[in-house]
Amino acid sequence: MLPKFPKLYQKNKKFLLILSSGRCGSTSVLNELNSHSDFNIYGENYGTINNLLKSVLFLNKTKNYISVSNRLSTKKYSDKNFYLGTEWYNDPNKIKDLSYELCHNIIKFFESTHLYIGYKEIRFNDIDLSYLNILEKLYNVKYIYLTRDIEQQAQSMYKLKWFYQNDLPLKSHDINSYKEYIATTNNNISNFLIFKGKKQFIHKDISKSPNFAKEIYENILHDK
Repeated sequence: MLPKFPKLYQKNKKFLLILSSGRCGSTSVLNELNSHSDFNIYGENYGTINNLLKSVLFLNKTKNYISVSNRLSTKKYSDKNFYLGTEWYNDPNKIKDLSYELCHNIIKFFESTHLYIGYKEIRFNDIDLSYLNILEKLYNVKYIYLTRDIEQQAQSMYKLKWFYQNDLPLKSHDINSYKEYIATTNNNISNFLIFKGKKQFIHKDISKSPNFAKEIYENILHDK
């Protein structure tokens, strides 16, 4: 279950998250948005924000563990919060307090006078991206999902030896490995946005739209 901290919710901010598998124009979108005075969108942070969000999610999955001398005890416990196992918390309030502090630190990270804040990230290797839902407990989030013709994208990555620059997993430096990575990452993002029914997202295939960055900016303003 996701934590709820209504006092932390930033109702006066609009949060933008740019998602892509890399070499899809995310930097162009970032630069376009930040060229306007209402925007302050951060670049990639090597998964820092994603990992903070994961910490909140995983912390709240931790079951309440109470140590007993007989680990094989067959005693029945009526308290549904009680869990006889190997997980490490026996104080539910501590879980809530730590979750609050983590969420508060995320808000401090993005603290700004600008109306539009957010970040872009290309590291979405996880099959389950549900940790991103934590952002929606803190902000009104709009997702910007960028894709590109996979052949063009893979060729661009190959020429730049892109994986070696970005510290990402790669089986080998060849076109097929890049294509496999792109397909996997796009599938992870699509599953999160489309199959989870996210309504607040823009999808843009940059191969079909030379003015994609400006179009995304105008789309954001239109939905204001």
